[in-house]
Amino acid sequence: MAEELNISEVCRRTGLNHSTTKAHLRVLIASGLIEEKTFGRIRIYRYRIEDIRARSLRNLFQLWESGA
Repeated sequence: MAEELNISEVCRRTGLNHSTTKAHLRVLIASGLIEEKTFGRIRIYRYRIEDIRARSLRNLFQLWESGA
């Protein structure tokens, strides 16, 4: 989960369109769960696993996916 992705890759992996993905990323950035880096016009996004809330969400999703 430490990988960094541009918005196109996030769109591809989630199956969402660009504007919907951008709106979701804005909320996640505002909540501190996602970090955004800017390199000129390119923006890279990273899940902040060091944040306790982000770790808790990851654990919840893993539990959900395991069917436990």
